Amino acid sequence: MTRQLPQTGGGWVELRAAQPAASAAFHRLIDFTWTMADPELLALCLTWAGTFLGCPEEASALVPEPTTEHAVQTRGAVADWSRQPGFTSLERACLSYFEQVEMDPSGVTQTQIDAILEHLSPAELLGFASAMYLLDAELRMHAVFGYSASGRPTRPDSGAQSLPTDTTGPRLAPPAQGARPDAAAYIQAYQPEYAAVLGAFGTEVCKLTAVDEVTKELVRLRNAQRQRCDLCMNLRRAGAVRDGLDEAMVAELARPGSVDEQFSERQRAAIALGDVFTGRDLLLTPELRAEIDRWFTAEQLAELAFSLVVWTGNRVLVALGIAFPVEPGKLTEFEYTRDGQQRYVASGG
Repeated sequence: MTRQLPQTGGGWVELRAAQPAASAAFHRLIDFTWTMADPELLALCLTWAGTFLGCPEEASALVPEPTTEHAVQTRGAVADWSRQPGFTSLERACLSYFEQVEMDPSGVTQTQIDAILEHLSPAELLGFASAMYLLDAELRMHAVFGYSASGRPTRPDSGAQSLPTDTTGPRLAPPAQGARPDAAAYIQAYQPEYAAVLGAFGTEVCKLTAVDEVTKELVRLRNAQRQRCDLCMNLRRAGAVRDGLDEAMVAELARPGSVDEQFSERQRAAIALGDVFTGRDLLLTPELRAEIDRWFTAEQLAELAFSLVVWTGNRVLVALGIAFPVEPGKLTEFEYTRDGQQRYVASGG
């Protein structure tokens, strides 16, 4: 169902003005995203996402104009891609993967991964998966907040990686021999330029401190539970723990539909906003929007919005099976330095 989104001027809240450094970094990241895979393939999958999430007009505003008759036809039929002719095997494999990611990234199968690896190398697979995470995040930003980093992009003339259709790559194995690497090692090894641009965005977001640490950690952990990310669920923000976050609160977050009275009204509003952003219904009710406007300034809301973009990157890690906990079976505390760098500070049972 296409929804009428309430907008004033450039959107519900002027995220660019509220958090200009994070917004500029996000803009650069989205520009780079269109060079990580064939733009026509990315546009096809984003067009499908718009239909799936009920915001086809918003998706249309974010994709380049089709450049071939094949692109015109497949975008027109993508809502029912599994039963329609005319899609290449690579397109079907990528749509199958992305559809599962939208429903539940932990449900992506090795068969789906292998179908893409019949056409792409592991590095290209990671590039495609990462690009779709970010384009999907921009679509959600556009639908929920009326914000767009890019407007309608043009098709890049150069820089896009070639997508071979006649080679078979290995499984998404560790990029180096020896001990199992962490997710960051995969990204750095397979997509070093992307790692740098993504890191720059993450650094700007992690510098932000307008929202209290407990509220942000509740929203982060709620997303971790929804995406079933072992890495994220085993982390605890040290400042939030010092300020009162406990494991009873974390357990309460996992209850379906729960926003218990132990959470403040402000926290409940933030958790509900996160649920909208990460869910399949991107429409805020007037009541929820009123609550968010009551409890959060534009600066704070922009901080939550960009933080949600960072946190939902775990969907790629979960889908590709590389969301390794820092220490399996243990909780690991972390904090951010003043320059936005993450560091681990303690571990516990």
